[in-house]
Amino acid sequence: MAPADDERSAPLGIRTGGAAWNAIHLQIAQGALTELAQEGYSAFSIEGVAAVAGVNKRTIYRHYSSRLELALAGIAQMQTFQGWGSNTGTPKQRLRAAVERGAKNADLLPAIMATCAMYEDQEPELMAQLRERVLSARQDAISAFLAQGVQEGWARADIHAWQVLALIDGLNASVTAGLGPLGNPRKRVSAYTDAVWRYLACDPDAE
Repeated sequence: MAPADDERSAPLGIRTGGAAWNAIHLQIAQGALTELAQEGYSAFSIEGVAAVAGVNKRTIYRHYSSRLELALAGIAQMQTFQGWGSNTGTPKQRLRAAVERGAKNADLLPAIMATCAMYEDQEPELMAQLRERVLSARQDAISAFLAQGVQEGWARADIHAWQVLALIDGLNASVTAGLGPLGNPRKRVSAYTDAVWRYLACDPDAE
């Protein structure tokens, strides 16, 4: 009996869907995100991802069938901000926890957005993935956080999620361009938290 397709593609000793397989799958996707942000989709390649991820091309093709599928997997690694406001503490402490959670790969977002927009006509799946898996998810998470704040009385009712996102993305773009606070990650999170809190809080001086 011929082996199933997933059995043929599985590396020797690694079960498809097992912990080792999943770890490699994620490692490749994270490498794809880095490569896509650095090179753009025009120069995005299996070879480049293999070099960044530290695997060979054959391993990549066991996990992802095409260059487009690999790029989509990379985009899916962007932080979605899910979990905003779920931590305990004061509103500003919860905001800080949310900003810290959302800081993962945030510096890559301007480049990812640019390349998805540039190739929206040729590869519409790229922008669709970015909107669905990242941008819309971020906006939904922040909307829930703001709604909680309005209900509890510490967030301004006239602030919308897209405005908060615009502020955060502007800060990210400034940092990427070398214009924002480029200290260690803790200092950057503090600077972002202070800026967002001053914008959305009814009492910006409250801690």
